[in-house]
Amino acid sequence: MPNPVEMFRQTDPEMITSLIESLPLHVFAKDRDGRFIYANRCYCIRLGRSLEELVGLDDFDVHPHEFARKYRIDDQRIMESGLSEQIEEFWQKHDNDEDNGWVMVIKAPLRNHGSNEIVGTIGVFWDISDKKKDEIALAEERNLLRTLIDNLPDYIYVKDVESRFLVANVSVARLMGANRPEKLLGKRDRDFYPEEQAKMFRDDEKSIIASGVPVIEKEECLTDHTGGRRWIRTTKVPLKNIQGETSGVIGIGHDVTRQREADKERQRLESQLQYAQKMETIGTLTAGIAHDFNNLLSVINGYTELIQLTTPSDSPQYENLGKVLTAGRNAAKLIGQLLAFSRKQVAQSRVVNLNSQLQMILPMLTELLGENITVNLVLEEQLWPVRIDPAQLEQVVANLATNARDAMEGNGELTITSANVTVSSSSPAINPNLGPGEWVMFAVRDTGEGIRSEAKDHLFEPFFTTKSRDQGTGLGLATVFGIIKQNKGHIFANNCGDSIGAEFQVFLPRVDEPESPPEQEPQLVEKDFRGSETILVVEDDAEVRNLVEAILTDHGYTVHTAQNGAEAILAFEQRGKEYSLILTDVIMPGINGKMLADEIERRKLNKKILFMSGYTGETISKYGILQPGVEFIQKPFSSSQLVRKVRTILDS
Repeated sequence: MPNPVEMFRQTDPEMITSLIESLPLHVFAKDRDGRFIYANRCYCIRLGRSLEELVGLDDFDVHPHEFARKYRIDDQRIMESGLSEQIEEFWQKHDNDEDNGWVMVIKAPLRNHGSNEIVGTIGVFWDISDKKKDEIALAEERNLLRTLIDNLPDYIYVKDVESRFLVANVSVARLMGANRPEKLLGKRDRDFYPEEQAKMFRDDEKSIIASGVPVIEKEECLTDHTGGRRWIRTTKVPLKNIQGETSGVIGIGHDVTRQREADKERQRLESQLQYAQKMETIGTLTAGIAHDFNNLLSVINGYTELIQLTTPSDSPQYENLGKVLTAGRNAAKLIGQLLAFSRKQVAQSRVVNLNSQLQMILPMLTELLGENITVNLVLEEQLWPVRIDPAQLEQVVANLATNARDAMEGNGELTITSANVTVSSSSPAINPNLGPGEWVMFAVRDTGEGIRSEAKDHLFEPFFTTKSRDQGTGLGLATVFGIIKQNKGHIFANNCGDSIGAEFQVFLPRVDEPESPPEQEPQLVEKDFRGSETILVVEDDAEVRNLVEAILTDHGYTVHTAQNGAEAILAFEQRGKEYSLILTDVIMPGINGKMLADEIERRKLNKKILFMSGYTGETISKYGILQPGVEFIQKPFSSSQLVRKVRTILDS
């Protein structure tokens, strides 16, 4: 059977020429100088020339110079190498028409049939403009997509079925410590993350690939390349190939670290607000009932004291009356604690040196704590002054010390320290609630078991206690909290970091004022309490009015009474010159005590006035009663407190 190859080689050249002429491809041949020696019909049509016109011309005759020069260089290279090449290039005639476009060219050396000598080049090309346009469009689309994902703050990536990175944006690279996304390609999470963390990601991706079910907005905690913790809200979906098979995973992650921190801060603030609202509600309730309780206690304690004064000390009833008085005074203290907690307690604030006050309190603490507890004072010299009622400060220290004593079960060591503290915006935060400024700090530290975690958030709530019912009311720390807040301070409780025990730190704002002179207690003896002056008592509560009248009358005074401001003014018009002192309640229907005092002053009667009230300091302060120079006595008061105050004013 004849060899087909040999048969083709022996084919009539005219038949081969006819075949080439009928091809829808552009075929040409050039000599060594680049002159056309042949072109098929398709090529001639594209150039718009006949074969006779084309033969003898070179590329510079039919193409723009820059294109012709490139074509010539290609031809020379192929003739020198003797190898064929496939070249993708832009083809253009001298005239710019629709035939110009991208082509795929195959060029080969043209050899002499006999000597095999290279005598030129032969080539064939076809139009690929549509394909090239698609490629350019695809490249532009990819560039757009790359630009888009690289400029998004979210983490965008694609992984194969083995969880190797196929695509990653700049954000992912930064997260994982790579300087550019290409560094991640082909690598796995385990190359960047701790093994446990990488396994968590891999398990998720295995599940997605196996089930085809995406994971939507799952929050994952990871450690970035700096060691910082980040929370990422991630969505992962299966990647499908054109056959519909799962070939990997597409992931999009959004950093929600700041959002979680903001949510945490919002929850903290909401908790603080709820706590503050609860405290305010209890405080308002306390203040509302304090007036009525104080009036009742004034009557109970006052009459009990009067009866006891007339009862022989050896009488069985004398001791019983003493117990009633003790209970009444304890009730008054309880009201005082509630008012302190609600920050509505009447306070006599003074500028004091905290060190001096703590040293004066020390003997009381030693007796309070017992001999099995050692008290240490570690005080900073040159301590800044603060403004606080010394009695309130003593109450704070005593309550904190009592709390520490119970925590140590009566045996241990109590250390009280003081220090000047400056907080600036650039200094490390002692506590987020302590703002910038100059503060005076004192701390009470014990060697007990410390604060249990479940109790820490409730320490300063009223009536919260970890003690048995007969050991405490749960008002001690709530009272401390209220007093410190009333004085624009802060209190923080923490377990000691380097040892056992707990520490309560109190911060009070520094004041730039000289220290107030020490108060001088009047040195009065029993006979000094009596008098013969005439006193007008103005009180809308009949029980309290009758009690005050009885106490003052029993001490030799002449007492006139009025149940409101209007009656008091009428009494003044009738016999005002007789009155040496007006003892008036502050808040009464109609003309209140302050209005009465203003009317007396307007009439230039020059009378001494003593205000009394069962309302809280916050309420009566609106009437200017707590201003310096204004005489005031807080209900409930004992008969001895009342007559001492009256005598002191009359003798001043």
